[in-house]
Amino acid sequence: MGVLDGIKILELARVPPAELPGMMFADMGADVLKIETPSETQEDPDWQRRSAFVYVNRN
Repeated sequence: MGVLDGIKILELARVPPAELPGMMFADMGADVLKIETPSETQEDPDWQRRSAFVYVNRN
């Protein structure tokens, strides 16, 4: 049970620093729905950047 239980947040961030508030809101109990831009190819050239931010998407 967190401070923000029952609050719903829609995250449309496209740059890594903007993903941190969504992570913090989720840590405090909010339901965060994150919409990401789909990759253009099967082999995603940004896989290293994305894997670095798996921590941010933990909730």
